Amino acid sequence: MKNIKLGDYIETLTDYHSGGSYKTLKENTKILYKPDYAVMIRTLNFERNDFNNDLIYCDKQSYDFLNYSHVNENDILMNKIANPGSVYIMPHTNYKCTCGMNLFLIRFKNINQRYMYYVMKNSEEYIKSKAHGTTTKTITKDEVRNLEFKIHDTIEEQNKIERFLTNIDNKIENNNKINNNLEEQIQLIYNYWFMQYNFLNDNNMPYALSGGKMEWNNTIKRNIPEGWQVKKLLDIASWESNSQPPKSQFIYEKREGYVRFIQNRDYDSNSYITYIPYKKSLKAVSKLDILIDKYGDAGKVRYGIEGVFNVALAKIKPIENKFLEYIRSYLNSNEIYNYLHNSCMASTRASLSEENLKSLNIVIPNEEILNEFQDKITTMRKLILSNQEEINKLTELKEFLLPMLMDGQINVDDIEI
Repeated sequence: MKNIKLGDYIETLTDYHSGGSYKTLKENTKILYKPDYAVMIRTLNFERNDFNNDLIYCDKQSYDFLNYSHVNENDILMNKIANPGSVYIMPHTNYKCTCGMNLFLIRFKNINQRYMYYVMKNSEEYIKSKAHGTTTKTITKDEVRNLEFKIHDTIEEQNKIERFLTNIDNKIENNNKINNNLEEQIQLIYNYWFMQYNFLNDNNMPYALSGGKMEWNNTIKRNIPEGWQVKKLLDIASWESNSQPPKSQFIYEKREGYVRFIQNRDYDSNSYITYIPYKKSLKAVSKLDILIDKYGDAGKVRYGIEGVFNVALAKIKPIENKFLEYIRSYLNSNEIYNYLHNSCMASTRASLSEENLKSLNIVIPNEEILNEFQDKITTMRKLILSNQEEINKLTELKEFLLPMLMDGQINVDDIEI
């Protein structure tokens, strides 16, 4: 192992603001909120591990002006402010990309780029300790250049460690892609069956397209398949909330008599799992139950963690299990999400409540179609959960092995998976 100063290996260290004064940047760049020529990558995309949704853009003129900060696959990005020193690596995307305002872009020479990402990721706390400021912490280019690390002596050792860790990351990324694809398929099936009413009839033909009988429903002011009903959502499901225990009761390792305390942040990161004393009065949630965000991304549907949930989440509990996947898909639909999200935005702190759901009407399919949908989607949902469990295990494995690999305590050849 040898000690290095980061600046000796940096080929590129740049950011959005390297293009000149604020006046120059304002004259030559535009930030857009609808799809355009290129994406401006942000910390938010890395924190959510989502590089397809909630993007911001720039036009071709801006992208060309920002040529010094174009982002490529495997480039290292680092927060400059707002948790400065957090380190990310750019995944493969199918769009042109440039660096957002609060990030440094770093490329290395004479060393394995991804290996250096793992070195820096393993030393994030050390990097963050170099940030300065009172109200707003920040880290400068000079402070980045002066960072010191211990690395493996030979490029062969670096390559071997990088390949091992990259293989784990690739498996995690592949599982995430499979899950995203499955989620998209579920919503496509829901839309085709219950928005367009083209579920398969007894002759295996799309119901509406093949002339299936429809009847007018005066409640929702549109035609629905003959024999179907319309009810209030809260006639077939209930809203459940929990109380919030004091933080003094929080612990961060599993212990007898304690239960996992699910918070909104747990769906973006698994780093700080919280446990609280078990009480019968607290409402529990299982992996397939429906949770929904009350604050933040109000209306966002969640699932997949067992425990009890905090005040920022609510549980939507169907009166019968046959409604479970149908209600989940209904709440996940763009129309309902947008309605719920926007209906609580008028308050100072966007907060979803049971009141917001009272006006929701839901079309109830006949028993046969409802059960067929439940069976089909449950199979897909269980595959998503299985993939997510593997993601969690691989993430834990990587977090366990990373410091030992980087300190030279173990060699890749000694690891059996």
